[in-house]
Amino acid sequence: VLDLRGCRRAAGDRATQQQRGGEAGIHQAREETDSCQSTGCAEGHAIGTVAPAAQLGTAQRLLDEAFAEYIADCIKRGLKNRSVDSNHNTIQPFVALHPQLTVDAVTERHLSEFIAAKPDWSARSVNNFVVRIGSFFRWCVDRGWANSVPVKKSHKRKVDYASPDVWSVDEIDRILKTAYHADKATAALLAVQIFAGLRPAEAQERDRSGFDRVDFEAGELWVL
Repeated sequence: VLDLRGCRRAAGDRATQQQRGGEAGIHQAREETDSCQSTGCAEGHAIGTVAPAAQLGTAQRLLDEAFAEYIADCIKRGLKNRSVDSNHNTIQPFVALHPQLTVDAVTERHLSEFIAAKPDWSARSVNNFVVRIGSFFRWCVDRGWANSVPVKKSHKRKVDYASPDVWSVDEIDRILKTAYHADKATAALLAVQIFAGLRPAEAQERDRSGFDRVDFEAGELWVL
């Protein structure tokens, strides 16, 4: 039988280190998490919950403790590295301002003041912060550390979306004809991007040989 109590404390120490140490801490936590999972926690470590401070009740967590556990849980659940880094880098500055607040003591006003102190943030940056910290507080509510999420709709900003430029039918016809005479594979790639929504990044990830099975007479293109 594996006693996870020591594992939880170890996980909390690693997660707290990642919060205070930035990206280096996150990568170290990932490496140790991978090691524990691969060895079946032979060293007595596992991602779990951090023991609360002695003076706090069982349903309370200090903000910095809860945030450290949240990041550790993101890693445990297998979120992509980019998502974990974004969660950490977006939420951590707010946590750094109020590390000794309990989670249930954070109010709408705290968030409003934090956002107001970021006049250089674009509407997209504000909304990204609101979404990510909202997810964090919902995670805390699920664990009984807060009664409600302090994030409100009023925290979000309106984003002005410009209408995208769309090629005309004549422009598409000229582009594809030019590409076809230059390189049939390129013409096929452009056709898939234009008519099937293949993203440029997705096209770059594919080897050109993946577009060699083009049958113009049958009207078929195989993307491998």
